[in-house]
Amino acid sequence: SRGFLPVHAPRVLLPVGEGVSGYEAGQIWHLLDQRVGMPVTKVDVSDAGRIDWSRYDVLVLVSGDLSFLEGARLDGLRAWIRSGGTLVAVRGAAAWAARNGLTPNVGAPTVGRTPGEESAEQDSERIDYGRSGELQGAQAIGGSIWQTDLDLTHPLGFGYTRRSLPVWRDHSFFFALPENPYITVARLTDDPHLSGYVSDENATRLAGSPSVIADQLGQGSVVLLIDNPNFNRLLLNALFFGDHIRAP
Repeated sequence: SRGFLPVHAPRVLLPVGEGVSGYEAGQIWHLLDQRVGMPVTKVDVSDAGRIDWSRYDVLVLVSGDLSFLEGARLDGLRAWIRSGGTLVAVRGAAAWAARNGLTPNVGAPTVGRTPGEESAEQDSERIDYGRSGELQGAQAIGGSIWQTDLDLTHPLGFGYTRRSLPVWRDHSFFFALPENPYITVARLTDDPHLSGYVSDENATRLAGSPSVIADQLGQGSVVLLIDNPNFNRLLLNALFFGDHIRAP
């Protein structure tokens, strides 16, 4: 039956080390090792050139300096995804993946700016030096909870019973909705803010924006977990069902 698909235990690779967010990598390692009892291979970024991609099914990238995947290594990663690998990119790594052409149907995100910066560019308005911290601080997204609408029919939605899913956001990457209507797995609602400080400008920008995107590159999948995934099962679904994701 086409309604049943085989699920294999994924061989997961997690780069760690200097320049990579220890908090995010540690959260994922703890989740898999302590909560799920699932092995995960950690590789120091200084040894990235020695990775044998054929030994792994899923690569999980977290925020930080991802320059260890430039040039020929980026080409190797792209070829690995095209041949059937799954890339799961979290927060800042999601922005990196989109900017480096790993998501054919997803454009690069913008980074939030203060209203003062925007008006200064458009109208050459002067702003007192002493107000810089005030303006920048007011526009920072330091940690807040947002309501999303989750596609329960998508492989990443497996096991969920309600379309309403809160997510945690503490960054200022803004993604536009992809033109492909099938690949936005979770989208912030039209009135999504649940808790935590956020400026009116950022609340307006975030309303209706994507939180989880699952794109296809060749025979492989690229899952963008734009918001922190460690409080729900989205990350685990991405690991186990990534090879069954398609972008119609």
